[in-house]
Amino acid sequence: MTFTEHRFDPDYIRSRVAERQAHLKANRGIFDLLGFGLRVITERLDQDPRRYRDYGPYWPALKEVLNAHGADLGDHSDPLVSKVYRGATAIETLIMADEFRAEYLRTRGIGANRFLLDAGSGRGGRSMMLTWPGRQADCARQAILVGVAARTYRQPDPQTSRHPD
Repeated sequence: MTFTEHRFDPDYIRSRVAERQAHLKANRGIFDLLGFGLRVITERLDQDPRRYRDYGPYWPALKEVLNAHGADLGDHSDPLVSKVYRGATAIETLIMADEFRAEYLRTRGIGANRFLLDAGSGRGGRSMMLTWPGRQADCARQAILVGVAARTYRQPDPQTSRHPD
């Protein structure tokens, strides 16, 4: 099976790796782009487990990289998707996932979990439904908390600019 969508040119990814390494070193004095990036992703997931969806088809390979570097995100994977949507190295996989995330956040609604993988396969194309077994309860709990917070937050009174509480 050939997946054609959301793919990156390897030369582009290598150049992005070099740019980000140089930027991180120059601006923060940090030499470990992989460690830094994985820590950022782990913190995002700790804050809101549903954000794994931001990484779309790169999530299975990214999750494998995270697990290989000490995370405990479960062993459920999609080997077919993981094999295609990964870089030659862990750091390339990280950058591909982050590049996908940036585009996804620019063009789609947060929380979407269906991703087109092959537009040319007929009948609307071939897509994947992204799930995270073992963490769905965390995701559902976070969705409930966000929904409750949105319903209970009261806007300031526009005439007095004060909260009604």
